[in-house]
Amino acid sequence: MNQEDRPLSPLVPRSSASAERSGESTDAIIEAHHLTKSFLLSDRRTLLARLAAHVRSEVEKPHRLVAVDDVSFTVKSGEVLCIVGRNGSGKSTLLRMIAGIYRPTAGSVVVRGRMVPLINLGTGMQHRMSVRDNIYIMCSLLRMERAAIDASFDSIIAFGELQSYVDMEVYRLSSGLQQRLGFSIAVHSDPEVLLLDEVLSAGDAEFQEKSRRKMQELIARSTAVILTTHNTKFIPKISRRMLWLDEGRVRLEGEPDAVMEAYLSAS
Repeated sequence: MNQEDRPLSPLVPRSSASAERSGESTDAIIEAHHLTKSFLLSDRRTLLARLAAHVRSEVEKPHRLVAVDDVSFTVKSGEVLCIVGRNGSGKSTLLRMIAGIYRPTAGSVVVRGRMVPLINLGTGMQHRMSVRDNIYIMCSLLRMERAAIDASFDSIIAFGELQSYVDMEVYRLSSGLQQRLGFSIAVHSDPEVLLLDEVLSAGDAEFQEKSRRKMQELIARSTAVILTTHNTKFIPKISRRMLWLDEGRVRLEGEPDAVMEAYLSAS
């Protein structure tokens, strides 16, 4: 794996000081400049396949897949940017670059503020440990102080409706309950920047509505949010900006109704 494809930590919040070093002045809390990400792919992914090719004296010709291609945007505090696109359009890859999980092949991203990436609701959970222990571990990784975790513990449990499972190992929970736990931890960690990848499609209708209300509370407290979702009914309730990714490139950006109409028409 080359350096640009090597993943970074998916949990620890990341802040960038590049704007301060360059002396820039902006009210944007997230700035993405010409972000591009490509992956070097090979048809021979296993050691045995490569050995067989070597014995046959075949020359391997890897190729590059461009997952995100020259994407730029800014997000201000209290603003929600919703990203839509078909599966494989580059949405998750884009969020992973913003989160610092992937290094961009080209371009740059600046994040000013405490970021909580919720790319996968189960990321970082210790499945052989209890719900209680996981809350303390994950909140610590999100740089919460012990006193703050103690103060938020009951709210995290109540929001996720996990009162009966506090001392149960996480692997015994259903996938839905694990999703509730992950989302509840994220929204109670006082983020300034929140990245959500298909998170709001998880859970039943009642929990989705509770999540929407919690999201609105965070937005009212000036949390910047970037989210990907296929839940078209949910988008107009919290987002006033939408970006449509198509094969890694920005196809359209603007008001959600106009972008969604164009996106659905092309689907």
